Amino acid sequence: MLVLLLAGFVVLGGGVMFAADGSAPKVQSTETSLGKIQNAHENDLVVSPDARRVAFVSKTRYASTVMLDGAAGNSYDFVEALTFSPDSQHIAYWARSGKQWCIVMGKKEGTKYEGRVEKSLKISPDSKHVAYGAWRGKKCFLVAGGTEGKEYDDMAYVTFSPDSKRIAYAAKSAGKWCVVVDGAEGKGYDDIVVIRFSPDSQRVAYVAKSGGQPFVVLDGTEGKKYDKAFSLDFSPDSKRLAYLAGRGEKEFMVVDNAEGKECDSVSAFHFSPDSKRCSYQAKRRDKQMVVLDGADGKEYDEVYDSGFSGDSARFGFVAGRGGKSFVVLDGAEGKAYDAAAGLIFSPDSKRVAFDAKRDGKWMIVVDGVESGGYYGIREGVFFSPDSKRVGIVFADDDKKYFTFVDGVAGNKYDDIWGFCFSPDSKHYAYEAQRANQRALVVDGVAGKKYDSFLYTYGSFFDGPNKVHRLALRGDEIFLAEMEATE
Repeated sequence: MLVLLLAGFVVLGGGVMFAADGSAPKVQSTETSLGKIQNAHENDLVVSPDARRVAFVSKTRYASTVMLDGAAGNSYDFVEALTFSPDSQHIAYWARSGKQWCIVMGKKEGTKYEGRVEKSLKISPDSKHVAYGAWRGKKCFLVAGGTEGKEYDDMAYVTFSPDSKRIAYAAKSAGKWCVVVDGAEGKGYDDIVVIRFSPDSQRVAYVAKSGGQPFVVLDGTEGKKYDKAFSLDFSPDSKRLAYLAGRGEKEFMVVDNAEGKECDSVSAFHFSPDSKRCSYQAKRRDKQMVVLDGADGKEYDEVYDSGFSGDSARFGFVAGRGGKSFVVLDGAEGKAYDAAAGLIFSPDSKRVAFDAKRDGKWMIVVDGVESGGYYGIREGVFFSPDSKRVGIVFADDDKKYFTFVDGVAGNKYDDIWGFCFSPDSKHYAYEAQRANQRALVVDGVAGKKYDSFLYTYGSFFDGPNKVHRLALRGDEIFLAEMEATE
């Protein structure tokens, strides 16, 4: 492990300099090798949920071997479906030797079967349970916790509940599909399309088909048949269910079994965080509107970026009329711009920000105050967790990108991705590129250079002042880490 103390700026080699923004904070940069890519491609790499581990299948003419953090596992004739546990501590996959298939956890092999049900391997949210479908002869069955379930002609959609205590899947027998929940079979239908548990794990909803028409089954009770039905959404408190349905060429939302008005199209459904309110965007003829709590809003040429504040008390969206765009906040139309986008509420729900464009220049508007005025914007506006700080990535006329944090412009790069604030709101980080080299940047100080970062979702931060990402330099994989020491 190499350690480099960066203060003010760092030269990363090849004449590429990544300088500090402002007052030269101190940042410690380290890297740990996780081995080299062997007989695989970058696109084959599987990253753990915590973005600290990486696995891939090294393939030769004679064998497939799982490589985990640079260490070789068992070798098989074929390997597929590399799956990390949610806590990133374990990896499971299907392996075939000859004509026999088995699930491998780490290096431990499970029972061998004649075949596997594709896309069936699942690890529970608490990372303690594994389930999958396997074939023996012409019959398949669920294997959960090492125990084989009832045999069926086919199966699909293996699903754990959020609390990891329940499991559901679709099973086919005698030409009919049913949903099996905790071993209990539901009614048989022509097809099962999707299965959902409620957030509290107590309720189950799925879309079934009979006679070519889909309908929703909630806790065993069938809903009305439609020409289409999909996009099941439970409310956060698990008491409400909404889904999109269609009749002929028309679409509408069904919320708590009540049909909304027919529209040409429906999108962007949301329950409020407190589950008491709901909204969606609708189009009728050549006009669009937001439907809030079942009531049609004002018609516009377009509407988008709708959402509730975290406390559920406020609601906003971006609308367009006559070539101009503006924010509609709690029913009141704001100032018109040539373009507007990215409406967000602060975590404490007291502040509002969005991107806006006027006379060819982009700016951010925070609580009604405009700042900036540049060629372009990357990724939208970010509030810090304490709601006091605001950050964004702008592009200048030369198409160079830079951060704009608390009104202060940072260094310019060829590109910037993944801006985020630390959990304590004191630091910020992002990925930056210059001259085909990339680096993690913390508080304006750049770390070691890499050829690329392995793409992952979410914040870089492990804690109040530590960040990490998986990176590539040549064919070698690194865990890149940085820590703000002051």
